[in-house]
Amino acid sequence: MKKTLAVLFAASAVLTLSAQSIIRNGGFESLDRWGIALHNQKFASIKQVTDDVNEGKTALKFEFTQKPKLYIAVSQHINLKPEYKALKATVKYKAPEGGGEMFLMYKDSYKSVRLAPSKEWTTAELQFAIPAGTPSGRIEIRFKKQGFMLIDDVVVTAVTEQK
Repeated sequence: MKKTLAVLFAASAVLTLSAQSIIRNGGFESLDRWGIALHNQKFASIKQVTDDVNEGKTALKFEFTQKPKLYIAVSQHINLKPEYKALKATVKYKAPEGGGEMFLMYKDSYKSVRLAPSKEWTTAELQFAIPAGTPSGRIEIRFKKQGFMLIDDVVVTAVTEQK
């Protein structure tokens, strides 16, 4: 029995998550490291707000005051280490009418999750395998609907293989 438990424990410990987020400023207390894309839509904005946050002092608000021509987005580059086997991303968000999407990308590949309508802070999660030798990737969060969406607490952790 002890031998069986030891084998099961060892097998379950093959993949682990890194303890810290591998991106910077996921709580949006600063916009350092985040790229913002409004695509020349003067009626679109992405800005820090303090009146409705999930955690910390600020959240990020995406807003269209007219029907959008294209999505708006924030993104951050991620340096990938050889031991990273996958990325796991989470975001806390509010999107009363929906219209959001979170992407993990590398080279020409991506995986995404739609941010379903939610009037309360909720969590979306996404995991994406990384081929060996991939040097970099990106997380991107998009919004593409008239109205607004709030995001906060973006965390990206690496899944690594223990040796």
